[in-house]
Amino acid sequence: MSARPSGSYLASLQAFRGLAAALVVFDHLHFHSEMRQGPGLLPAAFLYGHLGVDFFFVLSGFIIQHVHGADAGHRERAGDYAWRRFARIWPLLAALTTLKLVYMAVSGAGVRDEKFSPLVIATSYLCLPLPGWPETGWPVLDVAWTLRHEALFYTVFLVPIVFGARTWRWVASTWIALIAARLVLGVAAPEQRVPFPLDFVAHPLNLEFLLGIGVAIAVERWPARGGRAQIELLLGTALCALGVAGYAEIEGPLRDGLRIVLALGLALLIHASVELERAGALRLPRALAYVGDASYSLYLWHGFAIGALLALWPSLPAPLSDWPRGWLVLTFVVSFASSLAVYRWLEQPLTRLVRRLRPQARR
Repeated sequence: MSARPSGSYLASLQAFRGLAAALVVFDHLHFHSEMRQGPGLLPAAFLYGHLGVDFFFVLSGFIIQHVHGADAGHRERAGDYAWRRFARIWPLLAALTTLKLVYMAVSGAGVRDEKFSPLVIATSYLCLPLPGWPETGWPVLDVAWTLRHEALFYTVFLVPIVFGARTWRWVASTWIALIAARLVLGVAAPEQRVPFPLDFVAHPLNLEFLLGIGVAIAVERWPARGGRAQIELLLGTALCALGVAGYAEIEGPLRDGLRIVLALGLALLIHASVELERAGALRLPRALAYVGDASYSLYLWHGFAIGALLALWPSLPAPLSDWPRGWLVLTFVVSFASSLAVYRWLEQPLTRLVRRLRPQARR
């Protein structure tokens, strides 16, 4: 737990974060276009855009260790860490959840009945899981299910800060063992459902945060010098392709294991990219890194834009309704542009405001 930041901002990883957010947008664009306009308008590969979430999880583990690894054993820093994490995810989530609730109160068209439950609403604001997911128990904002895992990881990471790295090793080892047991049980007895909340705590996606921590430690202790970085890029790309291809072909419990293969590939890509950027050998457009900066807004907001614009499609006049792919392109552009506006005019001011509200915050 001793990795220290060497320049917390890494433009290449932000650019990759932007690409991952774009993949999620493709997924939801595909889903809504099939529902509103019919199948076949977008490539079937868009169906797997939700795998961009795996990059978010690995990267989240990397960033937390990269920025806060040196806080291990310094319990006086726990409050500052917790407030920074709270300020990072909660203000925009609360604002957009409230906006969705306003829509539900005014219209509610297309909203599943379960989302009107007071328990669902309360847990949506608190980033708490509910039993039954993914069949039921979705938050008010569907995409915010990932934030439940983020909140769990942020909470668990308080262990090394408060109790030191040695205690963290026991917690991490136990967590990995639980995830492994769930994977084995899922393959050996797929009809056996793991009880709540153990199913949430032991969900294989949580392993991706721990992989990210491992990458951050490896970046500082075992950097990919010289040609090793290029080899890691190739190997990481191959593992990502293998994980995605297997995920697309296989149904059932083995799918979770294939997402771990994808995550391993992503971990290698992150490790290699950090070294290449530090060596000046990897330069990506600043605009792409800016999209990465805005990726949280893009992730939470794009569904509003896609849902609204594709709901309008049936009522468009003939010249526009006869060109559904053109409307999808426009929807994609508007989703991105409006998300950047949300980032600039809502997420950033809210985050700054909440950070200032904590007295005696570390600067």
